[in-house]
Amino acid sequence: MRVLFDEQVFLLQKRGGISRYFTEIIRSFIQHAELQVEPVLNFKHTSNENLLALSDELELGICRISAPRPLQVVRSITKNAMRIPRVDLMHHTFYSKTFWHSPFVGPRVTTHHDMIPEMFPGNRFYVNPHLSKSWYYRNVDHIFSVSDSAKQDLMRFWPDVHTPISITHLGKPEMPKQKFERVQGYIIYVGARQGYKDAETLIRAFAQLPEYLRFKLEFLGGDEFSQVEKDLIGSLNISKYVSQRNVTDLELFESYSKAHLFVFPSRYEGFGLPALEALQLGCRSVLSNTPALLEVARSCADYFTPGNVCELKNVLLSALSEGVGENPHLESGIIRANDFSWHIAAKDTAKVYHSLI
Repeated sequence: MRVLFDEQVFLLQKRGGISRYFTEIIRSFIQHAELQVEPVLNFKHTSNENLLALSDELELGICRISAPRPLQVVRSITKNAMRIPRVDLMHHTFYSKTFWHSPFVGPRVTTHHDMIPEMFPGNRFYVNPHLSKSWYYRNVDHIFSVSDSAKQDLMRFWPDVHTPISITHLGKPEMPKQKFERVQGYIIYVGARQGYKDAETLIRAFAQLPEYLRFKLEFLGGDEFSQVEKDLIGSLNISKYVSQRNVTDLELFESYSKAHLFVFPSRYEGFGLPALEALQLGCRSVLSNTPALLEVARSCADYFTPGNVCELKNVLLSALSEGVGENPHLESGIIRANDFSWHIAAKDTAKVYHSLI
């Protein structure tokens, strides 16, 4: 079976969770011939780092393009978006009608990741690429949802969407073999910090800890602190304890392996991949008790109410008061992480493809 993955997300993201999802699914299909799915891409140039790494690894012949992203989009619309190779099924990677490929008459599917743009519309100050999402959901033949929580949100927002939906959880990443010693009091946060990600709640809770428990709070990724963040950290007199740096995947995994605590205060997630990564590497996790994070980590983490600074401070206080090696969820967290794999996600996806054909 030949399945076309359109170019949308690889134009939108230089690197990111959705392009990573599709890259890993494509990798699994290529590496597991027994799934009987041949991924097809109708482009040969991209600036997406996830896909470029896969191309280098598997010699797919996809090359780097350095043109500005708006120019890449224009080139794609004039060349690739109007050219349809012979395929049996189309998997849309995002929600632009430009990439609908109207002449194609076979089955179509798409993937639902979250309802963030619908629940937090104020976070978008540019053209919203999700505007046709509900139209897509009503017109494809099947929807994959990355979690049951995300599926329930979709059905709550758009009860008139009657397209079949199946759950295909994300997979855990490949981890380095090297072991590291955990560092007492070292707290990490991973990813973007603004809006619903609510890094401010963590900063304020950390500032309320007694000074003898304030060791190091490090924000990984998400770009440098804004002036607003610098002002907040300075006003709380914790500048000497708090830092930010952008990291490679290997440096990120090293930080998970060294950290005493991983904290994820997000008010909403469709899945929450950093929580899975922390579980996999045995890092004690403190998570907001949102539905998706509860679905992923279950009883393998410590929880607090989203946005509740005092509650988060108390959870941190309890966890930091224990030794760095005293993770009550260590074994159960690693076992739970083993329930997630990209091969399982690809296998479940392929089963739906074949049923549609």
